[in-house]
Amino acid sequence: MSAKIDRRRLVKVLGMLGSRHDGEALNAARTAHAMMSQARMRWEDLLGVQPGEEPEPLPQVDEPPAPDKGKFADPTYPEMLKLLLKRKNIDAKTRKRFTDMEDRVRRGLDLSLDDKLLVRWLYHAATGQS
Repeated sequence: MSAKIDRRRLVKVLGMLGSRHDGEALNAARTAHAMMSQARMRWEDLLGVQPGEEPEPLPQVDEPPAPDKGKFADPTYPEMLKLLLKRKNIDAKTRKRFTDMEDRVRRGLDLSLDDKLLVRWLYHAATGQS
C-alpha cells in the first residue's frame, strides 16, 4: 500500500527540472525521487502505467506550434529592439550594439543567447514588466 504524496508540491518540484541551472535541476530530480520513496510509490503507480504496458505515443507534429500570444508573451526581438532604440537614455556603445543586433535580425540571422537575454531583460526593465 502506498502512502499519499503531496501532488501540488511534486508538480512544483517537477517544474524545476527544466531549470537552466544544473544544480537546481539535479536537486529537483533528487527531491522528486525522495518524495516518491517516502510515499512508497513508483512512477508507474503515479502515472497509471502497468508493468509491460506501452504508453500511447504522442503524435508527431511537422511544424512547431505558433507561439502563444497570451497575457505574458513577449513581442518579437525586432519589436523589443525597436522600443529599446527609441529610448533616449542609452549610451552610444549600447545604441551601436542594439543597432547591430537589429541589423542581424533584419538579415535573418539569429541573436546569440546572451544577446537575447540582454534584450529581453532590458525590455522588461524599460516597460516595467517582471
